[in-house]
Amino acid sequence: MKKIVNESLSLNEGFATTESTQLGEIASWLGYEDFEEFIGDNPGCYEVIMNWIDETFGQQLVDEGIEKDELERVGLYGAAELTEEN
Repeated sequence: MKKIVNESLSLNEGFATTESTQLGEIASWLGYEDFEEFIGDNPGCYEVIMNWIDETFGQQLVDEGIEKDELERVGLYGAAELTEEN
């Protein structure tokens, strides 16, 4: 089982690295220096990413003890609401 988990982690890390590189490449094709600059210039894309993080990882962040004010400070309002339920 441990070997399968390790192989899965390696596959996910490889996927994330490849995807990140591809996003940076696409951003450069669009005239941006990097993906960070692209995100900064396209608030709709930023909002989609933040909503996805909030929905996908909100409970995990609450379970890890991230305080409500910290979650609100970075814009994870859904996760911040979960702190009131716990």
